[in-house]
Amino acid sequence: MAFQLNYQTYFQKNFYPSSTKLLTLTNPKNISLKRGAKIGGLLTHFQNILHEFCPEIRNFLSRFLNPPSLNHLMLKIGLISDTHGFLDPSIYQHFNTVDEIWHAGDLGQTRIINDLKTFKPLRAVWGNIDGPEIRHILPETERFRIEGINVLMTHIGGYPGKYRPGIKQQLIDYQAQLFITGHSHILKIQFDPSIKCLHMNPGAAGNQGWQKVRTLIRFTIDGSDMRDCEVIELGKKGIA
Repeated sequence: MAFQLNYQTYFQKNFYPSSTKLLTLTNPKNISLKRGAKIGGLLTHFQNILHEFCPEIRNFLSRFLNPPSLNHLMLKIGLISDTHGFLDPSIYQHFNTVDEIWHAGDLGQTRIINDLKTFKPLRAVWGNIDGPEIRHILPETERFRIEGINVLMTHIGGYPGKYRPGIKQQLIDYQAQLFITGHSHILKIQFDPSIKCLHMNPGAAGNQGWQKVRTLIRFTIDGSDMRDCEVIELGKKGIA
């Protein structure tokens, strides 16, 4: 099931049937974050018109004007959080084609780290329920550059308009273009135009918490573009 996201915020309402949903983001401010060659206002306006009426032409024009680095690789990312010691077997199927898995905290048990790391390259941070053993292995905050994107990932960080104290300044200082959090158990994808940073929270994949539906996110990083964002529902809480 696919639908287009024509606004800046998506968050899980927990009322749609279980499925995999493809977010085709038509607003370039949402996912297509470019910091390449600067384009004049008139040409930018022309590109945005093409984006709405002929995305294939616009994508070609965008790549021509902002050629990716010859060294960059298109990477697929599987984003997960709040497993709380439970790893749904279907996650291996949903993340079979990804290049990396990112876990935004509250893993619950060290075996979650080992299971995911054995399956795919893993980046992860500890969450508030994680004990000393996990905190000894994982950092509280990860800052890294992948492709053309600066990423900051932490478990409790809030979201645009309601950041945890100090987080927005960290995002500004790091010039982050992608901000990953967990903790809320609410799937949210939201762009902050004030700092030109995209926020993603994949919701909760475990059985603990108040969420009705367990969720994941898959998306692609292609140079300085973030696209092909998919919301994956694993089913209702307690049903694997």
